[in-house]
Order: sequence, then C-alpha cells, then structure tokens
Amino acid sequence: MMTTKFRDLFLFLLFLSALCTSGHAQKAISVTDMQAWNRITSEQIGADGRYVLYTLTKDVGDPVAVLYNTRTKAERRFPRLHNAKLSYDGKYLIGLLKPARDSVRQIKLQAKKKAQEKLAEMDSLLVWNPSSPEPLIIPKVYSFKTGERWGGHYAYTTASVFPDSLRKDLDKKAKRLLVKSFATQDSFYLEGVKSYLVARDAGVVIAHQAAKDSSWQEGILRLNTEALRWESLSKEAGDYSNLALSHNGMQVAFFTSDKEEKNAQKPYHLHHWRNGQDSARRVSEDARTWLAAGNRISNDRAPRFSDNGRYIYFGTTPRRPEKDTTLLDDEIADVEVWTSEDARLYTQRNVRLNQDKKRTYLAVYNTQTGAGRQLASPEMPYEYLPRTADGPWIALYDDRPYAKQTMWEGYPGARNTEIVNLETGARQSMLNGQI
Repeated sequence: MMTTKFRDLFLFLLFLSALCTSGHAQKAISVTDMQAWNRITSEQIGADGRYVLYTLTKDVGDPVAVLYNTRTKAERRFPRLHNAKLSYDGKYLIGLLKPARDSVRQIKLQAKKKAQEKLAEMDSLLVWNPSSPEPLIIPKVYSFKTGERWGGHYAYTTASVFPDSLRKDLDKKAKRLLVKSFATQDSFYLEGVKSYLVARDAGVVIAHQAAKDSSWQEGILRLNTEALRWESLSKEAGDYSNLALSHNGMQVAFFTSDKEEKNAQKPYHLHHWRNGQDSARRVSEDARTWLAAGNRISNDRAPRFSDNGRYIYFGTTPRRPEKDTTLLDDEIADVEVWTSEDARLYTQRNVRLNQDKKRTYLAVYNTQTGAGRQLASPEMPYEYLPRTADGPWIALYDDRPYAKQTMWEGYPGARNTEIVNLETGARQSMLNGQI
C-alpha cells in the first residue's frame, strides 16, 4: 500500500510531467521576479481581535504596512512605514515613515559623508486611530518606542527646539524626548536626551540627559506617566552609559565611569535604583570580593534585568591587548596565520573577530541580597540564559574542545556544560562531550 509521502511525491512528479508535455513553454523564474516577491513579516493581532497588522517586504523595495479590519474585511496600506506596530490595546497604529529606497540611494550618491545626517532628518512618525480619516504625521522624528504591555503613551525623539546660540554647550547627539498620550494631547518633554527606554509592563520612561552649562547636570531621570513629572535618579555620578529598566518600571540600572579616567579600558560601575529610594546607588563597590584580579566591569554588554527583577546580568572582562599607537599603519604587520590543524577555519575566526574582541563573561547582581557573583569565565565562557532569566539556575558551556570535530561533522556540536546556582554559587558539571 502506497504511503502518504510516496503518494504525494508521485502526484507531484505526475504534475511536472503534465507541464512538460502540455506543449506550452513555461517562463523561467528570473532574479527580478524573486526580488519582487513579498514576504509577510511583523504580524500582530490587536488586543480585541479587530485589527490584524502585517508588513509586506520585498527583497528589493520598500515595505508596505497593511492594517486589516477583521469585521469589515477592509484594509488600509501604508507604503514605506517601517517598524509598524499596534498599541497594546490595539486601538492605534504607529510607525516610522522613511524615504523611498530610490530616494535614499540618490541622497547617498549625492551627499556622500553627510548622507546619514541628512537622511536622519527625513523620517516622520505616523500615529493613526482607525476611527479617524487621516493619521497624525510628526516630521523629523529620529526614533520612537512604545510599551509592549501598556498602551497609554508613546515616546519619540526630535531635534532640540533650542536656538543654535543656546545649544553650544549641549551634546550634539542629544535630542528632545517627547512622551505623548495616544488618546489626548497630554505630553511630557525633556531636552538634551542621549538615550531612553520604555518599560514593558507599565507607563514608565527613563532617560539619560546630557549636561547643559549651568542649566542642568548630566543624569538619569524617570517619568511615571501617572505622576506627571520627571524624577531625578542620579546626577553627576560620572559618564553614564547602558540603561536598563525592569519590566514593571520599578527598578533601574546603569553604568558610570570616572570622567577623569583616560585609560581606554577603564572600569565601569554598576548603579541600581529601586522604587522608594531617593537616588540610585553604586552597588559594585565590593566587586573586589567576587571579581577576579585584573578584571573589570565592561560596557560592551548592557545590563539586563530578569523578568522577576531579582537579578541584574552584566559582563566583565580581563584586560585586552592594545594596539601600539607609537607605530604608523604601514609599520604594523597585517598577517593571517592559520593551519589545517586549527580548531576553527580561518574564515570562521575572521567572522568572529569583532565578537571575540568584545567578549565579556557573564556576572550577576542579586537585587534582593545585594550580592554580586561571577558566573562565566575563560574556561567556561558561554551561557544559556532562559527567556525570563529568573533563575535560580543557569547553564554555562564551552564548545571549543570540540570545534574541530564539529567543523568536520557539522552542527550541532558537542560541548562541556555546567549549571550554576545564582543564590549559592554551587556548580555542577553535566553532559560533557554531549550534543
């Protein structure tokens, strides 16, 4: 008796045979044909199921966002709308309108080095309530963010409204941040913002504000959209970088470094703020008790909260080799040395080069106990972090001893694995040499 698999194969071959003997010439598929095909990406269903949003994306061309009404069967299309998404309640559409691909190419050819700066000012923010005839278009928007699980407000950045005479002491990369209500005209703004985040589950926004002469100091501010005011979490603690925000908006983490530190591989300090505190606290003061000698906290890995807010994950690194700045470029040898006995192909090593240059080893800070702990190490450098990263166990692994075997036999490859208890630091090896 013919199985389903062989029956389907038989029917397919019979269909091809019919095509070949039908007497009609079949048009060959060209590269141009394939470039014109649409892929459906970024699918999203509104909270009440009324709207379905998706984007049609060509291999070569501009995306088209499509909003489909499941009740009326009507759809509206928005050409060149990038990063389109529905608000959490499904009542609003938001996205960035960008110039057409052909226009972008022309600008890059003409403006050359100034093309990126010129293109950055050509994006517009589209916000649309489907019950309204036309969307709201806000010109010259650099970026926008929304909450994944709350839909009251959205945040976006534009150019500063300060005249040039007042901007001379402000960081050139600083922008004006606006936080607006979808439903009303209520809005909050903050000048001089270098970076910002929006909480996943609550109406909270945090921002890194650059200093401006005597007007204000550099620092981290937090906005609760229900409290109607910006709250200062930290001022003049150093050079700020890498913001992190817990999902519920009740905790904030960030790095600072000493302003006077000239070392290219300077150490960074981890700061933590919890709701109810007057200001953020530097919590890495006792790093010497758990950080290996010669290692430092690195800003090459941004801190990250676990879903439950109990842990902050970040990266540490030993001192890395530095380029000899006393030599000219033509005095530095540019040589690749490899052999057939290397664990990885040299092409693989080249691809991984930049990643390896910024390699960090996972560490964790417990927000409940105030304890830091080094997890990964040069001997066990890679980690499996679960989606929620809630602990209390994580897995580390090292696949380098089996890299050559994997190169010949293919993936997945064998690896050595151990699990670590985030609370006690207890480690247990398991599944060594297994796939």
